[in-house]
Amino acid sequence: MERRIPLVLPTLCIVGWVVIIDQMRLPDSSVWISVGCVVLALFSLKRGFMALAFHLACGAVGLVAGHHVTSHIVRVSNSFGPLMKVRAEGVVRVVLRSSPGQFRYILQGEVDATDLPCVRTTCIVTEWVEDSTRPRPRVGESRIVTGLLRRPDPATLPDEVPESAICKGSGASFLLSNASSVCNHEQPQLYRWADVCRQWIVAVLENHLPRDVSGIAIAVVIGDRSALDHHAMQAYAASGTAHIFSVSGSHVGIILGVLVVLLGSAPSWWRVVLISLVIGAYVFISGAEPPAVRAGMMGAVALVARKLELHVDMLNILSGVALAMILFDPTISLQPGMVLSVMAMAAILGLGPLWFNRVMKLIDQPTSWKRAIVATCATSVAATVGVSIPSLVYFSSTSLTAPFANLIVVPLLSCALIACLLLCVTSIIGITSPVAWCICVVVRTADWVAHEAGEQRFSHLADEWKWIVVGLMICVLLWPLRSPTLIGGVFRLIIGIVVIFTVIVCLPVKSTTGLIAERRNGIVLAAVIRDTMCVVIDGSRHAAIDGRVLQWMKRQPLPVKCEGRGVWGRRMSARIRRELVGSKDEIHQSVQR
Repeated sequence: MERRIPLVLPTLCIVGWVVIIDQMRLPDSSVWISVGCVVLALFSLKRGFMALAFHLACGAVGLVAGHHVTSHIVRVSNSFGPLMKVRAEGVVRVVLRSSPGQFRYILQGEVDATDLPCVRTTCIVTEWVEDSTRPRPRVGESRIVTGLLRRPDPATLPDEVPESAICKGSGASFLLSNASSVCNHEQPQLYRWADVCRQWIVAVLENHLPRDVSGIAIAVVIGDRSALDHHAMQAYAASGTAHIFSVSGSHVGIILGVLVVLLGSAPSWWRVVLISLVIGAYVFISGAEPPAVRAGMMGAVALVARKLELHVDMLNILSGVALAMILFDPTISLQPGMVLSVMAMAAILGLGPLWFNRVMKLIDQPTSWKRAIVATCATSVAATVGVSIPSLVYFSSTSLTAPFANLIVVPLLSCALIACLLLCVTSIIGITSPVAWCICVVVRTADWVAHEAGEQRFSHLADEWKWIVVGLMICVLLWPLRSPTLIGGVFRLIIGIVVIFTVIVCLPVKSTTGLIAERRNGIVLAAVIRDTMCVVIDGSRHAAIDGRVLQWMKRQPLPVKCEGRGVWGRRMSARIRRELVGSKDEIHQSVQR
């Protein structure tokens, strides 16, 4: 008789304990408390109190994992922290950007700062280099870094992404700038092979595709977003389709499908081993981010279970893989990428079949193409419902057009992924033109849809009203399931969309006529006076140019008049005037003349 292992409940209990302990910041004695929990769990198990023994065991595991999280992730505040001189030694985990003038990477190791005790944590390092021949940082090598350490700054400008969200996405606690580093241990050979494969894939795509297509293609294939334009990334994020640039379950599913077509679907050990090795190699080459590792492990476990003729319950497999990853590295339980990936997959596995079966009952004469369309819609709706609330918690934003944009963008870029892999294979024999042309058509179509869908956002609403809109969006996506007919379901969906946009128009918006923004080096005062954005920047420090303020000024639709006070204020105002000369100000003056 087949037995199902209920792993969902213990996974939720352990993750809940990790979150509670992280918020309480328990001292080191929590490890000894976990020993007491184990003893009490064994005693309860002997006396027959199964539920109490279960919760005590989960509490013991959660105490140990939570202690690991609190000792590796330093809590950050929402205020501007001081700059501290620091010496850090650790291993490069991820290289975020490697341009001739700037290196940006994630370093995990020991950090010793002037106003901070020596701790083991992770930080994002920004290193400016003038020598273009200097070797770039590589994943897996050990480095000694010196520079200025600071906590992530809060968001004070409209539509500014808080640095705390960026740090959470990388599992980092600090930002290290003005850094200089030296390599004290070379990159392992296995990582060198992965870098060689990545460089070969990038070279093939850049040589055979136009510039506007190659950046998106590279991001889709190996998750490298360094070649993407900033505005393109914003458009994909606003449309809710930026997840396609992170190697995760969809990528692994496509690779698995291609391998099954090529090798056959008959269960045999050589197929299981070969497919698992290919998926593992692809995950490792793409950077081995937690969502990709989770998807690869789920695929391998499902293949082994199918070969052993066991009952394959993907929700239990998801819980078991997530639990194993959390026990191996508890810090990933708080990383947004891992949380969003697990929530999306859980919603697809739990809500997707319910949505699919309910809609198929409303369709007369179901055919294969109707099933494919409904299955795609069910996956998009379920994933949107699963990630909307976590996205709002982590990033204070979500996309209202994600269910509709994903229906077009994700299938197109999935086809582009297969075509890009085919292009890498055909480049060996020199036949690339037809494949490259198909990739250009597919990628440009997806890019146009993403930009059009990304224009409709609700970032102008106050934060407290965003929760109301997200709740309405979830209700609108689930409301058609209560309809007895297909026409009624479509009618309900249309009514729900109209209601959402009506609520967005009627809700109060953030004031755009005035702004007082506290920055790390000073204060920015802005006000709209007679169709002109008048800005005063006050700051007496000798500090660098604030790039976020500069970009915000460039995005203003009105002409900008800027004045500065203090050393930093005058420097910023001079830079802003120099950047804006020849654009809006001169056009505005010519119109007045």
